[in-house]
Amino acid sequence: MHATSQNPYNVDLSEEPSDEIIEDPLPDHRMPARKIMCEISRENGVVIYQSGIADEIVSYEVYDTTGACIAIFSDEQSFIDFIFSGIAGEFQIRFRTDSASYSGYIKL
Repeated sequence: MHATSQNPYNVDLSEEPSDEIIEDPLPDHRMPARKIMCEISRENGVVIYQSGIADEIVSYEVYDTTGACIAIFSDEQSFIDFIFSGIAGEFQIRFRTDSASYSGYIKL
C-alpha cells in the first residue's frame, strides 16, 4: 500500500507476559496464547478488539523480521504516522502495557 492509502491494516496479535511477571512454574500446563484482532487505521488509530488494553499501551514498537528494533513510539499518533509513511515490507509490531506485550506481523 502507498503512504496515501487509507485502508486499515488487520493484525493478529499474541499476548505475552511482560518481563516483570513471574513465569508459571508449570509451563507444560499453559494454554496456547489466544489470538487478538487488531486494526490499525488513520481514521480510528489502533483498535484492539475484545481486549480492553488499547488505553493501557505505554509503547508502540516496530521491528524487522530479524528482531532488530526499527522504531519505538510513546504515543499512538506517531506510530500511526510511521505505519502510513510509505515504509514497505514485513514487520513485527509490539504494543507494550505494564502487564503484557502484544505482538504480531504486518505487511506494508
